[in-house]
Amino acid sequence: MSKSVSGITQRNKRSIQEVKRQRHDDNNEKGNRSEESRNSSKDNQPPGRHDSQRAATFGLWFVGVVGVLFVFFLFSLVFAETTVTVYPETADISINEMYTASNNSDVNSVPFSIITVEDSVAVNATTTGTEYREESASGEITIYNDYSDDTIRLVPNTRFQTNDGLIYRVREAVSIPGQSSNGEPGSITVTVYADESGEEYNISNTNFSIPGFSGTVYEDGVYAETAGSISGGIAGDIPIVSTSTRQTLQEETGTELEENLRKSLANDLPEGFILYEDGIFFSSHISTSKNDEESTTALTVDGEVRAIVFDARQLSSFLATNYSNDVSSQADVRIQDLHDFNFQITDRESLTPNEGASFEFMLEGESQIVWQYDERALVRDLRGLQKDRLNEVLVNYDSIQEAEVVTRPFWKQNLPDDAADITIQTVINR
Repeated sequence: MSKSVSGITQRNKRSIQEVKRQRHDDNNEKGNRSEESRNSSKDNQPPGRHDSQRAATFGLWFVGVVGVLFVFFLFSLVFAETTVTVYPETADISINEMYTASNNSDVNSVPFSIITVEDSVAVNATTTGTEYREESASGEITIYNDYSDDTIRLVPNTRFQTNDGLIYRVREAVSIPGQSSNGEPGSITVTVYADESGEEYNISNTNFSIPGFSGTVYEDGVYAETAGSISGGIAGDIPIVSTSTRQTLQEETGTELEENLRKSLANDLPEGFILYEDGIFFSSHISTSKNDEESTTALTVDGEVRAIVFDARQLSSFLATNYSNDVSSQADVRIQDLHDFNFQITDRESLTPNEGASFEFMLEGESQIVWQYDERALVRDLRGLQKDRLNEVLVNYDSIQEAEVVTRPFWKQNLPDDAADITIQTVINR
């Protein structure tokens, strides 16, 4: 607005600061109007667009949760397992006693078996000349009584004949044990000597009949077979090797032979049998030399290891029933770590280890008696069983103290129907 005074027009004057403040206020007002306009635009959007966004977010979460649950379900199926941990009945045992080992069916003795392994090594020796020599072959045979459960006695010099007509004799009287209660033939191993000298009497893997029983009731029921090799027979010139040389060769080669035979014995030991160090017997024999050259000859050192072994089940049952009246003779038990017990044969030097022998031994050790159970039968009884009914099955197993079941996934309440899917784990309480 302007005023005119005396023809002069006068305008309102503003300072520069006022102008700036005005512009600033104008800008702020425009900004506020712009923000209000945007907010108003948002508020005025259609409602369906908001619902679509929320639905999309919910769908993503739902798919994720379902995916995780599906993966977890597959994982539980792939890694599903059922383990039944069994705690059998146990009892402590501590023994330091003298016992008798015999195969005469005496309930007061422990039955045993003999395992034999053999090998030979050829060595060269320097000769000192030749000489004519006649020697009879000798070796061991096993005589069987498959006729009756009564002992059969053979007189000294009883003859044994091969299919080729070779005759061998025992020098002492022999008593052959009768058949066992389960019908197994009684047997005894003895030494026989060839009737004549000569190399043809050196044999192995041969069967024998007893000419004196020909035409009698014993003819087919009493027989024999070689228990190793029969050797040493000769008739002719042989190279001479000094006694000291032969002895040295036999000792040196015998050490190597014994080591190898012991390894073979350990590898060939039947499962379930126990072998003690004091039950191993080694013997060696150096054969009569053969004249290969004028200055040297080949000798053969034959080695043999005989081992007394025990069936772990029979030995455990015998020791447990003799130790405690609480162990029935019909109970199936095992003594833990029985092979670690101290075992010593009384009068070992005079013992000739064979199936018909009888000897005393000292056994000392501490361990546990563990009652055995039929694992296969238990698995069959557990198939498809509800976990909370486990005790209904265990009442039929007196040898089991307790058991527990773990299933994966944890929510499974029934054991698998397939026996192959049930794992049995035996734990011995110490």
